[in-house]
Amino acid sequence: MKQYSPIVFFVIILFWSCTENIDTYKTQNLVIDSINSNISKSQIGDTENIRLESSNKAFFIAVKSKEDSLIYKALYNKIQTDIIYQHNDSVIYYLEKLKTIYKAIPNEASYYFLKGLYYHDISADSSFASYEKSQKLFVSVGHYERAGYSLMMMSEIQRLAADYVGAESSMIHALKYYKDSESNYNHIYNVFGLIYRGLYDYENALQSYNNALKYTDKNNNKERNIIQNNIALIYQEKKD
Repeated sequence: MKQYSPIVFFVIILFWSCTENIDTYKTQNLVIDSINSNISKSQIGDTENIRLESSNKAFFIAVKSKEDSLIYKALYNKIQTDIIYQHNDSVIYYLEKLKTIYKAIPNEASYYFLKGLYYHDISADSSFASYEKSQKLFVSVGHYERAGYSLMMMSEIQRLAADYVGAESSMIHALKYYKDSESNYNHIYNVFGLIYRGLYDYENALQSYNNALKYTDKNNNKERNIIQNNIALIYQEKKD
């Protein structure tokens, strides 16, 4: 499986989970249920083989249905699964195929988001440009939460390139899209902490990490431990 940073993996999972719902009025429920079941297995199956096989099966069933909305969702899922598990040989082919199906601005934006994901570890410039285009398209149709995901991916590219000022700007922009929802604040503030640490701005880094803890479920020990470890690193670096 491709090794993404925790921030990138978090955004992928969020974006995956909010893929458009299938229109149920066009196709028999049995077909829809089968596609949804296989898409679910492709995301939570026990092994990589099960996830890949389920992704391909969902796409095969969707193609047989001849419904563009079903094909689009299953193909989107297939491309993302293939990218995550580094089955990249045919990704570009399927990306171009995706672009021609069920044309609408939100779907075009999703296409560019996937393209950014494909190029994430291949070409930072191509990846950034694709995420940026997806962000603008999402904003144009009022899909602000998804625009925020694109900005978070852009920020991660900037941070890894040591462009901490640019990364901060992208995250500030992303935060504006979540002003009515605090569900992602823990991850957002953790990213701010990483950025300020890169700038050696330890006070703002600590404030950001503490805000991340504030918005993290008290029962989520894994995430709380990550943030507390980041706080400990700040204190260690301040001593040095």
